[in-house]
Amino acid sequence: LDTLGDTRITVWDPHAGALQSVLGLHAMSALSQGLTLVDWLMVAAGFYRPWERLPGAIDRALEEGVGDVEETMATSGDLRDALIRGFARLEAVPLHPRDDRPIIGITGDLYSRVNPAGNGLLVYKLEAMGCVTWLSPFFGATPDFEWPQVAERSAARGELGKSLVTYGGALLMLGVQRHLATALPDWIADRCREPPYAVLQNAARRHVAEHTNHLVRGIVAKMVDFAS
Repeated sequence: LDTLGDTRITVWDPHAGALQSVLGLHAMSALSQGLTLVDWLMVAAGFYRPWERLPGAIDRALEEGVGDVEETMATSGDLRDALIRGFARLEAVPLHPRDDRPIIGITGDLYSRVNPAGNGLLVYKLEAMGCVTWLSPFFGATPDFEWPQVAERSAARGELGKSLVTYGGALLMLGVQRHLATALPDWIADRCREPPYAVLQNAARRHVAEHTNHLVRGIVAKMVDFAS
């Protein structure tokens, strides 16, 4: 953009606290819920797609579920109900009998790991090889993993107001997530929900320093989680 001299576009990469200050707590909560639901539906799709009878059927059900989440957010509807409808769509897709296949956990760069254009269709290539893919979520872990760290850094800098707002926001998001998670089918719930903050932190601490960038620590922690 600099080379082209294009000043119409600004690249903005805010952390959670900065995003909340712009959107406000209500909109940030809605965004968090919507992205979390999409995360869970994408994770679940990986445990359905390898056995679909009609190629592409699970992806279509997933696309409809994501659209339902978007519409529900836009109309201030009940997102828990949207999650239930999303899983109902996946369950309605005809499947072959499930057989035992190796499960491949996928983590790494937040966006690339869930975006086919960013990861070179990795999920589909692994499925074609006879594997099941388990996606690490794009956003679901953020309130529990990133936000407390942002709050701690703010407190260490003497920014107590910012620290309290960020930590309070994290507690609110986690409470909402727990409510939404009650709609997850039992067999997939543990695969969708991330381990608690302390568990992830301790897993990462064995391999990286305390103040390593939270994105790097999150990836390392998820590798340990997948292995266990």
